[in-house]
Amino acid sequence: MRYVDLIKEQISGKTVCMYPMGIATKSTVQKIKEYGIEIDFFSDNNPELWGKEYKGKQCIPKSQLLEMNQENLVVIIESLYYKEIKLDLLKSGVKNVLRIYPEKFVTDKFMEEQGDTLEERVNAVLNICADEKSKYVFRYLTDSWKMYQTIILKIFMRKPNILIRPL
Repeated sequence: MRYVDLIKEQISGKTVCMYPMGIATKSTVQKIKEYGIEIDFFSDNNPELWGKEYKGKQCIPKSQLLEMNQENLVVIIESLYYKEIKLDLLKSGVKNVLRIYPEKFVTDKFMEEQGDTLEERVNAVLNICADEKSKYVFRYLTDSWKMYQTIILKIFMRKPNILIRPL
């Protein structure tokens, strides 16, 4: 399953908020829109941003965000302080917090355009490895990544309130 499809599945039928309303968030909003993902509004702790708009989407205070029906709300965090913000939002009562990685959308699109599977790409790299030890290490790493992705996707499907970056 493509990464963008996982995100769309998580936000389908829900009100979508981007938090906070910083430079990274604004950049992400533009990128995800290219993939058909729309947000409904922003939220931020900074009172100077409340009521301001970006691309027609208004910024509301966190207190107003907390008054909303949490079952129908998804908050997407885009910040270097993701862990701290996520913890704060969850403690405050927000139930569905996601972190998205727009670069993963681009990676999926590239792979689709190339028509190659990840396995084909891995095999191409193995063919240019200089020796058997290099091949072994590279194969070990890619197998570990695949196992990690499988485990994370299983957790992701059981716990829809979090999104962990699949590889």
